[in-house]
Formats: sequence, structure tokens, C-alpha cells
Amino acid sequence: MSERIVSPGVFTREKDLSFLPQGIAEIGAAIIGPTSKGPAFVPTQVTSFAQFENIFGGLTTDYYVPYTVQEYIKNAPTVTIVRVMGLGGYQHESVSLVMDGEVAAVIKPSAGAQAQDFAAAAVTGTKAACIITLTDGGGATGYSASLDPTSDSYITKVFGTDPKSSNAKGYVYKNFRTFQGSQASNSAVTVAFNNTIGENFKFDYNNASTPYIISQKVGGTAKNLFKIKTRSHGEDVNSKFKVAISDTAAAGTVPGSDYGSFSLKVLRNNPGQNNDGEVLEQWVNLNFDPDSGNFLPRAIGDRYVTIDSEGKLTYNGDWPNKSVHIYVSDYSTNLQGVDEAIVPHGFSAVSHPITGSNIPSASFVTAQTNTLGVFDQNVYYGWDFGSTAYDNQQYLAPIPSNAVAGVNVAFSLENMLGSADASAIGADTFSDAAEAISLTLSAKQQRKFVVPF
Repeated sequence: MSERIVSPGVFTREKDLSFLPQGIAEIGAAIIGPTSKGPAFVPTQVTSFAQFENIFGGLTTDYYVPYTVQEYIKNAPTVTIVRVMGLGGYQHESVSLVMDGEVAAVIKPSAGAQAQDFAAAAVTGTKAACIITLTDGGGATGYSASLDPTSDSYITKVFGTDPKSSNAKGYVYKNFRTFQGSQASNSAVTVAFNNTIGENFKFDYNNASTPYIISQKVGGTAKNLFKIKTRSHGEDVNSKFKVAISDTAAAGTVPGSDYGSFSLKVLRNNPGQNNDGEVLEQWVNLNFDPDSGNFLPRAIGDRYVTIDSEGKLTYNGDWPNKSVHIYVSDYSTNLQGVDEAIVPHGFSAVSHPITGSNIPSASFVTAQTNTLGVFDQNVYYGWDFGSTAYDNQQYLAPIPSNAVAGVNVAFSLENMLGSADASAIGADTFSDAAEAISLTLSAKQQRKFVVPF
């Protein structure tokens, strides 16, 4: 620095700014708080509100962060978001209402009722009309309810489904409506009070995961290949997306490669709405050749972040994320030396979203027909995401670490039949109504399935 005399007793001093850190300008303001989705506890830069919405969700009256970002980004090129979680404070004890040996619904303490643990629970009556008594620190309260979906006192109308509800001591966490509808009106309702339900997962801080994507059978056995996980954390993310596998091609049919190939898409899950099935991201000509630029983990990315008790962030994985929504997981040993003929052909059995009791089994779409019952090559086999697949919707949730699959089974295209109308595809080879979907007999438009988180 240098000084210069301006007048007796007055000096000016030059300030050297060449060593000021540039980080503040590069990251913008740091906004810390809750959002509806997105990676938790990881500083994430966004340069537009549209990018913020894509990663962290849009405006909502539940949180202030989106409004703050919307205003700040109008006058700044960058803002850094740190999403916080663990604000629910909900209890994980539950009361299962059981009919004919299977869970018909699950009630948990509501935050609106101060989220007190249930000390006891009881139920008397039948599907048509019953009294559900919940006891917490404030005493016992009885609720008149019904497990008949057509009833004015249906269980969701009495308790609600919002954890923040203040209408009752509990809210309906799981509701197997299709199963309820199949039971007789005079079916007895019993209660299973789960004082320690075994949900020893981090209820808020988790990534949603698909079951294992599996191969076609080779030597009579299907191979676990990989899982897809969401980059976003939180209990709601399971129901937002679905993964589609399509365009599988057999080894020897892909020019310049000894491996088979396939496409993977991230689709919006919003059953019954116009944007249901909207393609959010997609990758084509993927394969399991580790030397290829289209090698699955390389093409999509496998990076994820863990945080320890001291707040240290650790970045895991070999390939940078090229997806906003997902990353590839659980593949490191499964894809080593994999047979060139292997391609995705289904997924393993899904686990129960609660523990301790039998629950209604999951169901699949087994025919490429639309809502009118007409053949439609755009329909995916696999998990039933339909707006009336009520019981399947209950599976789209965090899974306890000690959960079991129960009577659920793996899905495989090899167990699906084609259609007599598949000739409309215009392919030389296709599976008709008597032929299973395979790499050799079916058309590429038939080799497609969707997988749940």
C-alpha cells in the first residue's frame, strides 16, 4: 500500500483489493431452510427460479424459502440453497386396523394433537361401523368411523390424512382402500397396537429407492443389476416419480457393441392428471459395457452425499451426476463382468411399507391396454400406478430397514403375454396373446416396464 499527502495532517491510503476472496460473488446469498423436496444439508447453487423449482419444488404456503429465493434471484445471478429437514417431529408408533388377518389401515399420532405417543388403542365393531379408541397422555378418545369407502364416516373423513391435522389424535398413514372394499360389511375389525413398530429408519432424511432392477433369466436365474435412487430426500419423494425401462435390444443387434442396450426415463407420477407420465429426463442406448460412454453409471451418474454427526459432507461415487433427479446405486459388484447378453427385464419384489403385520399385496399392469381396454403400445407393463390402484399407492413410501416382501413377487417381462392386436405395431416380430415378452419373440415397443420408488 502507498500513502499520499493531500494537505498537512491529511493522508490518503490506497487499499489493495486484489486478494479479496471471490467466493461471495460466486455463491450469492446462502438461504437455509425447509423446502418441499431436494437434497438435504448439501449447499446447492441455482441460477434461476425455474432451476430452483426443478430441484427444490415450487411456491408453497408451508415454507418461506421459495418466496425468498424468488425475490432474491430477480436481482442476483446466483443463490445457494441449504435445505434442512427433520422438522416433522412426528411419532412413529402406529395403530393397525386389521380385517381377515390383513392390515386395512394404519393410524399414527398427528402433529396437530401435539404428536404424543399412543399409550393404548382399541377398536370394537365391523367394517360398516366401528369405534376406534386412542389413548395418549391426554387420556382416551373414541371416534366413530367406518372402513367402507362409500360411508359418510369413512376413516379418512374422520381422521384425515394430513400429519399436521388437528381434528383428531391421529391421522391415516396407510389406507388399503381396495382391500377394504373387497371385505364384507360385517367383517370384524381388530387392532394391532405397534408400540415399537420397528421403523428404525430416518423418517425424514432418506433417499427414495427402486427395488433391484433385474435381468432376464440366464441359466434359469435372473440377476440383480442396479437400483435407482432419488437425489432428493424426504418422505414425500417416493410418490413423485417413476422409472421406465424401454427399447431393450439384444446383444448382437446393437451396431458397434457386443452388449445389449436399453433406455431409461424418469417420468412424472401424477395419476389421473394430464401431466402424468411426463418425461422429465431420459437416456438412450445405455449398456453395461464399462468401456462405453453409455455405461449406465457413467451416463447418469452415481454421486451422492453423506453427512456425519459433526456435519462433515462426504461425496461418494465414481461418476458425476448428470441427472437432476436420480443417481445409479448398488451396482458396483453386480455389473462387474456381467454377461454381454444381460439387459433389464424386470424388478425384484417390493417390501412392505410397515412392519409387524400382513398387508395387501402389490399388483402389476399385465397387458398393454389403455383405459378403454384397447391395445396401446405406449402402455408400460410393470407397477400399477393407476389412479384407482389405491393399495399400490400405499407402497410408495419410506421402507423400514427390517421390512419384508411378504407374498409380493418379482416382476418380469418373461411372465407377461403380448397381445393379439400387437400386429398394429407394424413390426415383423411381436408377441401375440399366447407368447411371452422376450428379446427374441417380442417387438421393441413391447419390451417396456415401469418401476416404483
